[in-house]
Amino acid sequence: EKALQYSATNGLADLVNWLLDLQVSVHSRAKADFDICIGNGSQDVLTKAFEAFLNEGDFLLVDSPAYVGSLAYLKPMGVKFAGKISFQN
Repeated sequence: EKALQYSATNGLADLVNWLLDLQVSVHSRAKADFDICIGNGSQDVLTKAFEAFLNEGDFLLVDSPAYVGSLAYLKPMGVKFAGKISFQN
């Protein structure tokens, strides 16, 4: 029931802490060196990744056709696109 409610932006605190502890114990990382964000697969998580990794004027290699929701978000950011055409068999 708790997981179905709105929660903190980076995910349910108990789950985030469990994943942080898992990274520390399995991969020997220091907690201060990283953070975790959990999402439900919505466009919100996608836009957070764009904001974290891209700056105005950056080039981004995109598939053609590309997800129109991501393009609509990236264009106002000033990201430049380098298209790649995929051929499916």
